[in-house]
Amino acid sequence: MAKLLPEHEYLKSLPRKRAAAGVLFFNGKQDLLLVRPVYADHWKIVGGTVDAYESPLATCIRETQEELGLVVDPPRFLGVAYKWEQSKQDENLIFYFYQVLSDEQIGKIIIPKDELREYCFFSRGEAMKVVSDGSRQSFPFCYDAMESGKAFYMDREGGTVA
Repeated sequence: MAKLLPEHEYLKSLPRKRAAAGVLFFNGKQDLLLVRPVYADHWKIVGGTVDAYESPLATCIRETQEELGLVVDPPRFLGVAYKWEQSKQDENLIFYFYQVLSDEQIGKIIIPKDELREYCFFSRGEAMKVVSDGSRQSFPFCYDAMESGKAFYMDREGGTVA
């Protein structure tokens, strides 16, 4: 009979995936807020890597405070994208959320100059021109999920809104 591993050894032996979470913030005109990091040439949504023992939702709230200086109510869940880059042998689960910001909240945005160059609101079409390829693939599913009220799952083979 095979010897069973102690639980802590078994758990250490399991594969690991990175996780990230981000929020699509909109103004009252449905323009998307994007931030431009100092470390990248493209614009991105507010968000980042999920820390150890942190939920994706908690990540969004933390990153919003760090990147915009705002304390917000929990944003609404949109869906999950599984990203895999064979060339880097890298896998990532990205959790997407969204929220509409009031004019008062927008007026209180303060970005950390050591992390972000600037922020700006973009129309849907303009946003698609300035974000990374990965975001360009995910955003249509995010918009569909917002409009339908149904969460999405996006895999490397495509996506579905459930």
